[in-house]
Amino acid sequence: MTAPVRIITVSPDELRAIVRDAVREELASKPAGLALLKPEDVAKMLDVTRETVLEMARRGEIPHKRCGRYYRFAEAELQQWAARRAG
Repeated sequence: MTAPVRIITVSPDELRAIVRDAVREELASKPAGLALLKPEDVAKMLDVTRETVLEMARRGEIPHKRCGRYYRFAEAELQQWAARRAG
């Protein structure tokens, strides 16, 4: 037997706050190396332009994830990639 579903009414601002708090809680529970970086962040780390990072991702030269039309880079994967290149 399933529990009854409880429906609540919240304003858009309350819903935003609930989602924001849930996301913050989830991110806080993850190890630091699981952070997803934007191309701008990676460009600063590598001392190259944002466009260079995006081109490297398109060519498959750098580990990345696609989130819709956006490129994201896992911090831990980038650290491993950089260590292999420096090796």
